[in-house]
Amino acid sequence: MKKTRNRFCELMMLKAIDEAWIEQVDFTQQLRGIISGRQYASRNPLFEFNKESYKAFQKMQKEVKIRMMRNILLGEISEERMEHSRCWCRNENI
Repeated sequence: MKKTRNRFCELMMLKAIDEAWIEQVDFTQQLRGIISGRQYASRNPLFEFNKESYKAFQKMQKEVKIRMMRNILLGEISEERMEHSRCWCRNENI
């Protein structure tokens, strides 16, 4: 049971990281377009991009921690399905 619980926690953490990372990549792509507009306002686009992307990364790190806890606390381990497959985790509330 401990092995199952550890695997469940690993999967819930990976799920949180994966979701947050996808959002981060999407935001970074949008940020490139936004920053190019600031170039016309006599701002250094490289500095602006670095500043904004660092703030977004810090926000993503906090969001990952929140999502990890939410996934683990709201998730459910299905023993029956775990016997038939390598690992099955269900979280209907996420």
